[in-house]
Formats: sequence, structure tokens, C-alpha cells
Amino acid sequence: MLARGCQQTPAGRIRIPQRLIEEMTAFQRKTQPADQRDQELHYLCGVDWAHHIVWNGKQDEMRRRLASEVLMSAAECRDRPRNSILDRESSRRLEGRAQLC
Repeated sequence: MLARGCQQTPAGRIRIPQRLIEEMTAFQRKTQPADQRDQELHYLCGVDWAHHIVWNGKQDEMRRRLASEVLMSAAECRDRPRNSILDRESSRRLEGRAQLC
């Protein structure tokens, strides 16, 4: 950071010059429309499922499917042990990889 023009203050904080802030801002503006479209998946799929979709680059595929199918997350990730889901009919935990979260 110091090589790019930032300065360290006596208190140890980093001062970022205005030109670097403008450069970072310009770079992030390029991705804002895609970021906004990805955020819309949070409302359609829920946060955990939307993150899975985005991390795996499946946004367009999911939007196509949502246009013609009713889809929902099979499990709420934060309320269950990792890599297991609850079988609602038998009330047993099914170990293995969760497919949607």
C-alpha cells in the first residue's frame, strides 16, 4: 500500500490518497449492475442459497429456472449442523452434502 502512495500516520493508521480512492471507486462502479442483479437473488432464494448460486456462477441459470419453475431452499443452513439435513417425514438427520445450501 505504501508503494502505491499511501502514508502511515504516527498512530499506525493508513492514509489513502484521493487518486487511489477515485481509482477504486471507478473500478467498483463497473461491477455495480451485476452486483445489484446478484442482490436481487437474496429476495428470491434467501441469503444462504443466493450466496451458493453466486459463488458457483449459476446466476443466469437460476434466473431462467425461476422464470418457469417454483423453487425453494430445502433447508435453512444456519439452523442445522453442517452437511446434514432433517428428513421431515422420519425426523432423522440425513448426513451428507446438502444440495441447495
